Amino acid sequence: MGSESPVFNPYIGLCPAHGQRHPHPSPPSAHIGVGKNTRDDIKGSTPMILLDRYIIKQMALHFLLIVTALTSLYLLVDIFERLDNFQERGLPLALAARYFFMKIPVILDQISPVSLLLSGIITLGLLVNRRELLSLNAAGIAKYRVMIPFGIGAILCTSVALAAGQWLLPSAGMEMTRIWRQDVLGEKGVGTVRKGVTFVRGRQGIYSFRDQSKAHQVFSNFRYQEFASKDGPGISLFAQTANYDVDSWRLKNGQIRSKGANSKVEPFQETTISLPESPASFLTPIALDFGKPLFSLIRQALDSSQPDQRKSLVEAHRRLSFLLLGIPLLWLALPVILCFEMGRSGINLAFAVPISAGGSFVVWALWSGMQAMAQTAVLSTIAASWSIHCLCLAGGAIIMARRQ
Repeated sequence: MGSESPVFNPYIGLCPAHGQRHPHPSPPSAHIGVGKNTRDDIKGSTPMILLDRYIIKQMALHFLLIVTALTSLYLLVDIFERLDNFQERGLPLALAARYFFMKIPVILDQISPVSLLLSGIITLGLLVNRRELLSLNAAGIAKYRVMIPFGIGAILCTSVALAAGQWLLPSAGMEMTRIWRQDVLGEKGVGTVRKGVTFVRGRQGIYSFRDQSKAHQVFSNFRYQEFASKDGPGISLFAQTANYDVDSWRLKNGQIRSKGANSKVEPFQETTISLPESPASFLTPIALDFGKPLFSLIRQALDSSQPDQRKSLVEAHRRLSFLLLGIPLLWLALPVILCFEMGRSGINLAFAVPISAGGSFVVWALWSGMQAMAQTAVLSTIAASWSIHCLCLAGGAIIMARRQ
């Protein structure tokens, strides 16, 4: 019987070494088929973990790039504005460099929400423009599943901002304020801050208080200890609230111990007393809203025994809601970008970035106005701080559901 010529089969080839039949690699449909089994394989744990890591890495890199760019721009403007003040005082360049270096945590606290928003927009925009998102959708991966790593990246970036507000911002802000007020402006600093308590040495005694109003007229947990004399210990007093009025101190809910060897302790609900110093003498390094660690401010806001609990509550909600503002903004912006389907309709990052930045500015203006109403008790603290977040989250969820 003669040899038969092999019948050609597109998926059965000849082994080049031995001339024997050798299975050809599986047909394309075995790898990129569109059946249910194929989609289940693609949506397995390992490919999705790789996808999540890829998106989170890209988002973190873009977040770092945007933070660096905005911080550099902010510092550049501030250097041109304030470097002359250091030169006029004849201060060394090292002190000016220290001042601007200590201002970096303050800048990071202010730009973290918009940096998070822009980093997510750029990351998603690049996925769309490179057709990577289209490939994922063709493989059966839903758009809402692609949004999960964006949420994880947003939480990680926000956690960095919260950590900076807890450990870096208070000390850096105090040092920055001290340099500007004492070294540049020439004000005489007589206050020392230890664990949130301010101590001031006066002419005849020592003052201490925990909180100070922005007008420098109302103090809480106010204490005064007069120096001892030949007659014995001096006056010692404590008041939950101290208010300075013209030339005297008005104290509420405290006690006072008279001077001398036969001193007596007398409680009072409200009294008026003259002390050697006025609030103008209480120059302290803390003069800005970020003077306290974030979680310390939250604990103080939850303490009902504090006389100014409402002020602490408003401040805690304000700082926390601002740092978390980037997450709802991102959740609203990403579905909007998906609706435009950038790359096919001609809308690209050159339009998405400024539009998103303008939208974030509008949201920030609304949030600031609501915070002003919360401080004057026109609007409740929770509504002023978190209504914007709820609206953005709800809007993003509705758009994503309709898009899906």
